[in-house]
Amino acid sequence: MHQTPEPQHDDRETNQPALANASNDTRHQLRIACALIITTCVLIPGLVPTFVNPWLDTDPRVDGLPPSLGGMTGTLALTIQAVGLTAALLGILISHRAHIFTTCLAGSGCLGVIALLIWNTPSVNDTVLLSSWASAVIMALAMATLAADLVSGNAVRRWALAALVAALIPMTADALWFVLVEHPANLRFYERNMPDMLAARGWAEGSPEHQMFVRRMSFADATGAYALSNVFGSVAGTLTCLGLGYTALKLRDRNNLTPLAIAAVGLLLILLTASRGALAVFSLAAAWFILARLYGTSRKHRWPLALAGLALIAVPWLAIAWAGSTGPPPPESVAADGQPAWLSLLFRYWYLEAALRMLSETLFLPIGPGGFAIMFGYTRDPMLPESVASTHNIIMDLLVMLGIFGLGWLTLAARWLCRATTTSLPAKNSAPHTQPNWLAGLLVAGHLFTPVLWIKSDLLLPETALLAILVLAAYTLTIAWLATRPITPATACGLAAAGVMLLGHGQMEMTFFNGPASQLAWVVLGLAGGIAINQPHTTPAGRSGMFLAAALAMLVLSAHLYALARTATVEFTTHRAAVALANNRPDQASQHLATLIWEQRASRVRIEPVAEKWLTQLALEQAHHLHATDRPQTALDRLDQAHLNLDLTRPKGLRKHIEILQQQAGYASTPDACLYFTDRSYRALNYLLTLTPYNVRDRLRLVDVLIRLHDLDAAQAELDRARDINAGLYLDPLKQLPDEAWTARAEHIDAQRPAEPTGIMAP
Repeated sequence: MHQTPEPQHDDRETNQPALANASNDTRHQLRIACALIITTCVLIPGLVPTFVNPWLDTDPRVDGLPPSLGGMTGTLALTIQAVGLTAALLGILISHRAHIFTTCLAGSGCLGVIALLIWNTPSVNDTVLLSSWASAVIMALAMATLAADLVSGNAVRRWALAALVAALIPMTADALWFVLVEHPANLRFYERNMPDMLAARGWAEGSPEHQMFVRRMSFADATGAYALSNVFGSVAGTLTCLGLGYTALKLRDRNNLTPLAIAAVGLLLILLTASRGALAVFSLAAAWFILARLYGTSRKHRWPLALAGLALIAVPWLAIAWAGSTGPPPPESVAADGQPAWLSLLFRYWYLEAALRMLSETLFLPIGPGGFAIMFGYTRDPMLPESVASTHNIIMDLLVMLGIFGLGWLTLAARWLCRATTTSLPAKNSAPHTQPNWLAGLLVAGHLFTPVLWIKSDLLLPETALLAILVLAAYTLTIAWLATRPITPATACGLAAAGVMLLGHGQMEMTFFNGPASQLAWVVLGLAGGIAINQPHTTPAGRSGMFLAAALAMLVLSAHLYALARTATVEFTTHRAAVALANNRPDQASQHLATLIWEQRASRVRIEPVAEKWLTQLALEQAHHLHATDRPQTALDRLDQAHLNLDLTRPKGLRKHIEILQQQAGYASTPDACLYFTDRSYRALNYLLTLTPYNVRDRLRLVDVLIRLHDLDAAQAELDRARDINAGLYLDPLKQLPDEAWTARAEHIDAQRPAEPTGIMAP
């Protein structure tokens, strides 16, 4: 037999397996690193509050500039999200896999967001919000892709879940500090400085705004960095469900000590938020988790349990429908017993009704958060005593704000939850217990706490610094221990229960609307919806899916950087204007804000509301000074210039426009000129009331203008209409205007009517 000669020895060939193993090990570590960076980027906004463009929220001439925000600006928040998006892009590229259909679903909503950012040109607040939604979905897509990897998926889950669950410790510590220390101190501070606070905000003592502020300050509900206690409760319930995934069926198991302690911490955090809805939905999710742990390994019970998990999402809808069918309580009941506990469910029913009216008008075209705020003014129920930025329902929010594009994200969320609840559970642990890696735990904790402590460094006192050190130590020990726990059937059930908690509470709260909370929510759904745990029959979707997902991530990252540049420009200019005002240089502040608005008009970008507000206020102050120094025409010219800085398509801009016109009518030197400005105010108010027909204050402005125009019958009709609307707001008495608002105007109308003849003829 002919024998093939032996090849010459080649080091490159003999070293190929070793090189491949080294490459695989490097990719394995990179996948874990990308997952941890994404997790860190979604946890930082949950530990540090975000204040978008906060510099002119109050008058810097009264309060001065705050020495520290105690949180992130919108620019910093978007920068952190850009880091997470970059890690997501890298994770998708090194995973060599992505599901094409899932990527298309994620891309659908992202295209809607990009369209709104470019063509709708929202305000900076809406820009940050929309960018947060898109980056959240892309990071979730990357997390699902990384968790689906058959080699690194379990390690990705272990470290990501450990970082998420351990976050309950700093969140609970912050909530306890707020309830026990910070809130009582705030109450004492505001009691001492209430006059200065009212002056800085322009509120009168005893006004509805003042009373609502006092009522809100009296609540000791923990809100965390999310600014809303119900949203914080939703996040707390989600992380607690993930923590339940580390428990064993045998309660006396010594490994149960830490998971049960974590679950107790999470339950305490839910109670500190005082969110009844979060507690109720968490109870349902926890009950489902227990049933899934007991019977989930049986094929006979798997599908009924999965369907039960999906059915739990409908429970909030049933509660809302019941409240809607019950209707509002009678005024006598509210006056005697106060607001019933279920009243918030009725409000949510009215939110959904308004959303349906919007959909019938927009025909599923995207309008964004700003468009929702405008349309809500004339689609809401007249008895609703509040204006909201969201329907408090993930389904209606996405359909109304993103239109047809939102269907993709809704399908994606449902797909991931279905996959989480129907996944075949592993028959045994995926990996043995290992010794805790304390150094790795400290490294992960350092990556999270370094930016958090850096941002909050100005607020650290000796006692808070000690608390921060203790929390850091507890977080490090917890994450190091949790990361050694293998992926088990309980882990899969915990992920599924977290998905049930998120989407269940998302039917009645703003979890997916709130920017920081939406990032954490989507990433948890991505983890839960990754390809089935430990299923060798799962095959990669191929390189085409990976290229499509990477292209989508790059597109969203580009749009995100555009939003970041816009936000940085607005916040930088606004900060310069605030510094000028704090130094008593109003002309320089006006110049900065006018330049910002001019650039926005030139770029066809929507005028920033805070610049619009302050330019109007400074123009009114300057015109008042000019008129007081016998320069009335110069004052009128200055106010004419102020009209050019307003967005007359939105209620806020229209109100400023009307305020300037009424000031010009007061400065007019002739009756004809006064009538001209008053007539323009009348026409502007009529247009404003088409956008806000149930706003009592706007209708009273129209009454005042009609009195000046001597149209007394119309003024009386509008006054009666305003009184009827005000009476319908009895569900929240603080939103009702006092009787003085009606009696003074009614007396003014009666005083201007001609005296009727008495019927007694003169002799």
